[in-house]
Amino acid sequence: MGCYNIAQTSSWHEKNEVFVETLLSTAVGVGARIALTVYFIATPNGWVTALALGIGAVVGSLAAGKGAKYMYNQFGQRIDIVGMTNTSQLCR
Repeated sequence: MGCYNIAQTSSWHEKNEVFVETLLSTAVGVGARIALTVYFIATPNGWVTALALGIGAVVGSLAAGKGAKYMYNQFGQRIDIVGMTNTSQLCR
């Protein structure tokens, strides 16, 4: 989804916003999944707890992505991350 949005956006600034938001959101989501997996392997908790924590991880991941976009807009606007990482070559 992030690559599609980068390909469909013409402004380099918007491409960087999408990149930063997608990257941090994905990283937080993966980290939360790993933590939850370790937690539930180690303890005998029920599925309701797993579901509630899973929903919390999704919300946290989305919020982290939005926060990264905000921080990029506040402090990193002049940096072309998509161009520096050649992401625009992958996402056509």
